[in-house]
Amino acid sequence: MLLLAHATDVTAKGINPEAVPLADIQERLSVSRTTAGEIRQEAVTAIADGYRGDQAERDSKFDI
Repeated sequence: MLLLAHATDVTAKGINPEAVPLADIQERLSVSRTTAGEIRQEAVTAIADGYRGDQAERDSKFDI
């Protein structure tokens, strides 16, 4: 997961979603900019909720 790879880029208020540019998500998943933004926000929420890449049932949704 791209955001987990940038886990060291955390602000005082939490995860920095800008650590992974939307263009990277767009290219990796072949999606529109809007969809990339939505996916990135869902990934940030999942990480904030404790997701660390070891939950197989969620991997397909957040594996960016």
